[in-house]
Amino acid sequence: SRRNNLNYGRGEHTIDAPASLAPPTDRQQAALNQMLLDTFRSPTYTPPRLPKVGMQIMQLSRTPDVDLQQVLKLLEKDPLLAAAVLRVARSPAFAGATEIVSLHQALMRLGMKTMADIVLQASMTMEMFRAPGFEEVMEALSRHSTVTAHLARYICSASDIPGDYAFLCGLMHDVGIAASLAVVTHRKKRPPSFDTVWPSIEVAHPDAGAIVARIWNLPKQVVEVIKLHHRIVQEQKPHRVAAAVALADGFALEAGFGYAEIGPDVGTAQVERTARFLRIDGARLERLREQTHHLAKNVET
Repeated sequence: SRRNNLNYGRGEHTIDAPASLAPPTDRQQAALNQMLLDTFRSPTYTPPRLPKVGMQIMQLSRTPDVDLQQVLKLLEKDPLLAAAVLRVARSPAFAGATEIVSLHQALMRLGMKTMADIVLQASMTMEMFRAPGFEEVMEALSRHSTVTAHLARYICSASDIPGDYAFLCGLMHDVGIAASLAVVTHRKKRPPSFDTVWPSIEVAHPDAGAIVARIWNLPKQVVEVIKLHHRIVQEQKPHRVAAAVALADGFALEAGFGYAEIGPDVGTAQVERTARFLRIDGARLERLREQTHHLAKNVET
């Protein structure tokens, strides 16, 4: 019988791949890119809301002589945010002689500005980085954004780059990717593969992220950095905070905090390109690379 034939079951047959498996054409990529931008620019588009408590604490952190008790009362209204703050305050990055056991101690250890950054980080993780079908990508993107935020703040503090919004810019720099994946998921009963949609999202995400940040009424400086974090140049000169975020982005990828197929090699290319803009080279660049990689490994994500 045929089953006794040693070649049974080893034949080959060619079939046409369904559209979902075939690589997208340039026309399809352009259409998806345009669809994404049209969605974000539509007056009816509503991005995911950041938690009310997180936004209130962020606003309070920029108020002179803020009442710390008011901040603590707000945090106590959201157990998940409170737990996130305590977890970070107890992490090795903020270790001290005394163990942190209360929100008040956490606030004293972290300071108001760092506390606000952490609250926003936790808010983003809980609300923004969600898209059914893309769970692994979203989880990795969330870790990448958190690490980039910490590295951006460090890079600014270690140089003369103004860093008031560096953490926020780093945290939000790829929000356009998360928002785009959420849009794709919403429009499809069965979401396409990440590889299929990535070329269009890669092109659209800086503008998409800037639109989302503008709707959230984030500071103008943050919107600018989100839009420029890959282009860097504004009015024929480098935007230094955008360059710091791009450098942090590259170092985060180098340190192993990538997503999908975006890994260390992409990070190294971005670091070298951005470092030239900032005129950081040689021993200074290697020292910064070593310091940021060490910090990345100790960030609580």
